[in-house]
Amino acid sequence: MPLRKKLASSGFTLPELMVVIAIIAILAGIAIPSFRDFIVISRLAGEANDLMTDLAFTRAEAGRRGLRATICRSTSGTSCATGSGWEGGRIVYVDIDGDGAVDADEILRVTPSSADKDVAITAIKFSTLNSITFRPNGAASSSGCFEIKEASTSQYKRQVMLSTTGRTSLNSPAVTGVVLCTP
Repeated sequence: MPLRKKLASSGFTLPELMVVIAIIAILAGIAIPSFRDFIVISRLAGEANDLMTDLAFTRAEAGRRGLRATICRSTSGTSCATGSGWEGGRIVYVDIDGDGAVDADEILRVTPSSADKDVAITAIKFSTLNSITFRPNGAASSSGCFEIKEASTSQYKRQVMLSTTGRTSLNSPAVTGVVLCTP
C-alpha cells in the first residue's frame, strides 16, 4: 500500500481573508475624508499661487515698460468684465495708446477661467473690484484682498492681500486662525 504524502495547503482561509478586508475597509474609511480635504486645500493653494503670479507679473511689466499695467477680470480673454468674481479668468495689459480700452496688441497675458468650477475668487475692499493698475514704480492703484474659497462649502479659504506698495502676501485662515479680509 503506497503512502500518500500529505500536501501542505497554501493560501488563506475565508476567515483570514474577511479579517484583512475588514481592516482595509476601516483604513479606507479613515483615509478618504482626509484625502478629500488634501485635494481641496491643494486646489485652493494652486489658485492662490496662480493669482499671485499674475499680480507679480503685472507689477513687473509696469516697472519694465515704464507704463501703467493693469490686471482685470475677463471672461472673454479680450476685454475686461465687471463684478468682483475673478474665477472666470484674467487678462494683463498695458494701455499703450492711453484710450482706456484693451486693444489686442496691448494684452500681455491671458489666464483662462479656473478649470475647477467649485472655486470662487472674490475681490474685497479694492477701490474698483474688477481691475487693479500698477504704476511704473510698482505701486498698486488700491489695496485690498482676494478671497479664494471652495464655492460649495467655504470650509477652506486662502486670502491674497495686496498692499498699495504692490506687495502681495498669502494668508490661510485655517492654519493661522486669523481672517484678514472680511467683506
